[in-house]
Amino acid sequence: SDPRYQTPFGSGYDGVARLIMYNASGASVGGCTGALIGDNVVLTAAHCINGGIARVDATFLGNGSSVANVTI
Repeated sequence: SDPRYQTPFGSGYDGVARLIMYNASGASVGGCTGALIGDNVVLTAAHCINGGIARVDATFLGNGSSVANVTI
């Protein structure tokens, strides 16, 4: 696996991101997890993004760093 997405101490969350979705008003409308498959690309399930999503914030679960400009 790519060393940029590995977590310290083998925590088991290598490449996993927590996603928080927001609508156009800025209200949180849900959350999911996804697999970080590129520098700013997260693969997640279709039901996580079913309509009304204006913005997605992602946090890398391995070390808590943010993933900027997320594409899902």
